[in-house]
Amino acid sequence: MRFGRPDRSADPGRHRNGEQRGADLTPDAELDSYLSAISPARGARDSDDPTRGFSPARVHQLQLPADADEQVQRLAERRGTTPLRLLHEWVLQRLDDELGGEGAPHR
Repeated sequence: MRFGRPDRSADPGRHRNGEQRGADLTPDAELDSYLSAISPARGARDSDDPTRGFSPARVHQLQLPADADEQVQRLAERRGTTPLRLLHEWVLQRLDDELGGEGAPHR
């Protein structure tokens, strides 16, 4: 009885062999263009992130119906801010309203 990993040198299976690796290293202009388009500009995250400088912070995921999401986006655009910053401000304001300013400051 043999123990250990099976010998896959004869059958590469799903793994690529050394000859195929070189082909994967060629630049993909379409992929690079796509990634550039969806990536925020350098420094944009710092300026758009409402939690920047706040510590400790926790991340909460919020799922909105599509029509509400569109409304938040339009309102944020009108106010010259991001939807994330707008929602962040709303939550903090609501906490202040509900708790009457009790508890630790969160700004």
